[in-house]
Amino acid sequence: MRRTGTRLGLVAGVFVAVVVILAAFAVAGSANATEPSDAPSSMPTAEPGRSAPPLPASDTASPSGDTAAPAGTAAPAPARKIRAIGGQNILSEGERAIAVVTGTIGAPRKIDATGWTAGLHVDRRIAGQAEVGSTIDIAWEELSASRQVRFDEGERILAVLAPLPSQSIWKKRFPEVGTGKRVLIVADRGDAFLRSPDATTLNSLEHYFAMVDDARNGSPGTRRLAEIAASGDRAVALEALGILEKRKDLAGLLGDDGTPILLQAARAEGRDPVIRARALLLAARSGLRGVKEAALALAEPGSPIRADAYRALGILPHGLTPEQATALLTDADPDLRAVGVALATDPARREQVVKLARNDEAAKVRVAAGISLVMRYGASAIPEVLPLLEDKEAVVRGGVARAIGQLGEPGVAPLRNVVDKGSEAAALAAVAGLTRAGKEGALALKSISHLHTSDKVRAAAKLAMGEGPPKKSHHHGDEH
Repeated sequence: MRRTGTRLGLVAGVFVAVVVILAAFAVAGSANATEPSDAPSSMPTAEPGRSAPPLPASDTASPSGDTAAPAGTAAPAPARKIRAIGGQNILSEGERAIAVVTGTIGAPRKIDATGWTAGLHVDRRIAGQAEVGSTIDIAWEELSASRQVRFDEGERILAVLAPLPSQSIWKKRFPEVGTGKRVLIVADRGDAFLRSPDATTLNSLEHYFAMVDDARNGSPGTRRLAEIAASGDRAVALEALGILEKRKDLAGLLGDDGTPILLQAARAEGRDPVIRARALLLAARSGLRGVKEAALALAEPGSPIRADAYRALGILPHGLTPEQATALLTDADPDLRAVGVALATDPARREQVVKLARNDEAAKVRVAAGISLVMRYGASAIPEVLPLLEDKEAVVRGGVARAIGQLGEPGVAPLRNVVDKGSEAAALAAVAGLTRAGKEGALALKSISHLHTSDKVRAAAKLAMGEGPPKKSHHHGDEH
């Protein structure tokens, strides 16, 4: 039993590391990425649940932000501005909010450079202090002039509302507060809201927030979170899964009634694959009854979460036979090969995993194999994976370098050798790895920042030590 538990713990740990690195493909995806960033990309990407950053302006951008048309041609239509996505921390912020309501936005207006206000005509109280039919004055900040204002006239939203901050800038914006007028701020920096909320999500939230703390943290709340994961708004469903992932004895809390609900979140066709995969892996880690049958069905060809279904089977004590796990290493699907390397705990498969790390055509397999080798075999795997710091893909270089750095002192000398003797791209990856190597890594970075011949590498080392160029001061009035 002890050996089995150790093996499952190692497999789960490797899966977590590999999944995190593979997620970088969504934001990296290019061999031209600049090291040592964790999410290298020439295109801006949105943080999940938040608004995307503004697109970079072109050389022909006008002061207003519109693209100037060449002489003699008609001006193009103005580019559509990005606006806040919302959906942030609805559950956690809602538990301590003054009010959680749905309503219609009226008369949004700008107060100052970044401050905005509007009336919210309440049509449903989900939780807290609010009357249906009343209008609540709400406030928020827009910190980027290049983005569209987050709320439109007549738009129906769910809003989690918190007390107005006590900083002086808010007192200046609303001097009448304290004399009987109530103004509430949209919680979580203006992002705790949903657009056009659906009835299923609202009903689940209403029941969840109505519970006392003991019930919310016990079986009733756990089952309600599973319900939200299975059928609620995407952002709230992902938050619900995050809460469930932190709960101990999930099987006991869900019970016979709640377990099928969480498994339904994994089985539901048409549901977001990210939600389905997280629900299935959570069920596998928690050993829920029926999870093996669900995973086997979802591991069939054509399943949008086939690789995650194999990950779930790999977590279960008897989910896959050794032969089935080994067969994944040669599967035509690179996602399944990446699962296979995380499952290849048998030392007899080590050489095969090394070959995949160095030669597989898919970067996701190379990085998964490299990380798996380091996590499984420690410092003895460094000579096998060090050549990956010269890989053509930044995500492979960075992922493996960080894995080596996390070994601590044993990884410092090999990484420093790459900095001194490798290509500039490899050296930048090694610098990123040294940031994970503790005190010895910090000493190496200090030396590199003074002695290396490459300006880029010296600058990267200084940045890693927090000695980058001073940031320009921006006064946005963001005094939350």
